Amino acid sequence: MTVALSPNQRSIAETFIAQWSPRTDAYSAWHGDQWVAVREPLTPEVLAVAMRRTQPGPSVSAYFPDREGLTHVAALDFDTDDGLELAFRVARRIREMGVSTYVEPSRRGAHLWWPFAAQQPAWFARRCLRGALALAGIPANPKIELRPGMNGAPTHDGLGHALRLPLMRHPKTGQAFALHAPDGTPLPTALASLLLALDYPLNDDVLRVIAQHAPVEMKEIDRRLHGPRTYSERHRDTPPTVTDVVYERWGVILRPGRANRCFAPNHEDRHPSLSVTADDERLVCKAPHCILHNDGRGYGSIELQRLEL
Repeated sequence: MTVALSPNQRSIAETFIAQWSPRTDAYSAWHGDQWVAVREPLTPEVLAVAMRRTQPGPSVSAYFPDREGLTHVAALDFDTDDGLELAFRVARRIREMGVSTYVEPSRRGAHLWWPFAAQQPAWFARRCLRGALALAGIPANPKIELRPGMNGAPTHDGLGHALRLPLMRHPKTGQAFALHAPDGTPLPTALASLLLALDYPLNDDVLRVIAQHAPVEMKEIDRRLHGPRTYSERHRDTPPTVTDVVYERWGVILRPGRANRCFAPNHEDRHPSLSVTADDERLVCKAPHCILHNDGRGYGSIELQRLEL
């Protein structure tokens, strides 16, 4: 499906994409019953088709971070029954510090969108998110996902982690939601009006203050002070990593940040084709026929815990 855009429409769509999508050389689109990676530019035409009022095209998600490991927007995906309440709690708490974020209800839970004034390293954006959660008194929870979902740039030909763009229809219900200010006021749903309604982000000083409240992850201490630890010694209070899950479920030891031989059944791997991201949060097999390929997206630790091999 194609759509013709006026110069004004194109300009608005380009600005919307630049505002909310950290990566524009690829996107994820809903096809059938799953998200599929599209290794093509996220264009105004793609956005316009997805947001059509009649006969809309596939819903679109943006990838975090970009190929250099940078992002100008962060987000929290609350996949819990009280997710909307938690999102507003975070938004209101950091609004007291002068930071504007925006809450978007979802089918279950909510998304919290946090634009930055400038690009930030993925690891710093994640620390800001964890610091905001700590300031709001919300403990770490595997059902509260951080975007970016990794501390650095995607490895090899990876794309990072995606999140459905603001105002985009939910692929299963067809329902779209407005962004809300921390006080609960809904923002306009027209793209141009929404862009004008956004507050301009503050400088990095406040971000650093928020990031300082992020709890230190034990795996960070292990890597910086002690080097790699054995699986039996690994601290268990934090959510399991990809290598944790693989070892516990299938008894296979994988090395983050490098290629490994694939352990999936019916896959004779002569050359290492299973990549594990350096932050140990996602793995993907390069072989298209392999179950761990998953349309090029691979799996995170939570998905692996549910996967049957």
